Amino acid sequence: MIAHVLPHPATFALAAAAVVGGAPMFAAGLKAWRLRRERARRPARSYEGHALDGDPVALAGRVALESPLFSPLTSRPCAGFRLEVRGPGAALTGDVAVTRAFSLVHDGGIAHVAGEHGTWRIGVTDQRVIEAHEPLSANLEALLGAKPEALWWRRAGGRLELIEHALFADATVHVVGQAVATRIVHDEAAWLATGTDDAPAYATPVESEEITIGPSPLEPLLISDLAPAPAPVEPWYHTLGLVAGPLLTLGGLWLLMHATDQLRSAGGLR
Repeated sequence: MIAHVLPHPATFALAAAAVVGGAPMFAAGLKAWRLRRERARRPARSYEGHALDGDPVALAGRVALESPLFSPLTSRPCAGFRLEVRGPGAALTGDVAVTRAFSLVHDGGIAHVAGEHGTWRIGVTDQRVIEAHEPLSANLEALLGAKPEALWWRRAGGRLELIEHALFADATVHVVGQAVATRIVHDEAAWLATGTDDAPAYATPVESEEITIGPSPLEPLLISDLAPAPAPVEPWYHTLGLVAGPLLTLGGLWLLMHATDQLRSAGGLR
């Protein structure tokens, strides 16, 4: 016996919402299941100088810059920064962030960190209140150009509160992400003492390994000035979407099908 379904517009709307909502619910459940499996099977560990083949790692080391960058308030060399911009007395708040790749010098060697793709959690390194009449440096002027509302607030006579979060060169940093080992083969020239010239006589292939730490398909790259807590195993109930998602979609399709049949029986469709 098939339950009677009223062919009401709300019924069709509910059915459509169920059909559409099942897919993201299933995707969330699938991601939770994969995270739960990966964290239980391969917890993040320290790199010890050998190829990791995509394993998650947790490293602490010293920041070495790969490109020139200076923090906006302290004017110190840094790998990246986030500048909070607030307007006291106005609904003005926002961030201006500049992050770059850097090298991490640790016990196992040197690793390249894809900082431009990371989530940065860096404490406050400086803060300043700038009055409306106070001139801005060229660097700050260019950064605040990304926040037109902040410049408008200054022109209107308002103060700006700036808070800097910068990762300075030579600072200790903690990185949690996915390490990938890339083998690089290059030719190293060798010379023979012929006594005639200094031209290289032959080239010897030399193999080296470069470690890059970046985000994984499941989790972002974390860059922090404090040691992060170990990632917990994903709760089992987060995986219920694996079943609930398809059931919700099937229920929506069933509701849509029977509401259409009822509408057709009533003469609303031909």
